[in-house]
Amino acid sequence: MTRLSAAAGLLALAAGCGWPSRVIGLRPIEPAPHAYRSKDASPMFRWEAFPTPEFPGPVAGVRYELRVVEQRPDGGVREVYARRGLERPEHRLEVSLVPGGTYFWSVRAWFRREGRVRVTPWSHFGPDASARDSPGRWLPIFVRATP
Repeated sequence: MTRLSAAAGLLALAAGCGWPSRVIGLRPIEPAPHAYRSKDASPMFRWEAFPTPEFPGPVAGVRYELRVVEQRPDGGVREVYARRGLERPEHRLEVSLVPGGTYFWSVRAWFRREGRVRVTPWSHFGPDASARDSPGRWLPIFVRATP
C-alpha cells in the first residue's frame, strides 16, 4: 500500500466524487455506500452474502474475513482489527475506533468448491482486482467525533 493511494482515495471522496460505483468483491451494505460516516465508535459492518451472481455456487463452508485499517498521519496505514471465520455476512467491531479517525475496511469469503478451499478477492474499489492488497482502495469509514 502506498501513501499516495490512500491519500488519493481520500482526496477523491473529499472533492465530492462520492462513493465509487465499482466495487470488486463482496459489496458493502453497512456502513451504507453513500453514508460512510459513523457516529458509532464500534460500528456494525454488513456486506452481501456469498455466493453472489459474480461468484455463483454451489459452495460449502462459507466463512468471512474482515479487516479494518486506520490511516496514520504520515499517510500510511496500520491494521487495527481483523477477524477470520465469521459465519454471517455481518460483524460488530469488538473494539472502539478513535473518533475523528479515518479507517478503511475490506471483507472476503472463504469457501469450499469441488473439495478445494477457495477465496474471493478483498472487497475494494475497481476498476480491476489489482488493488486487492491496497487498503487505500478499500471501503472508507470516517468515525465522527462525539459532540
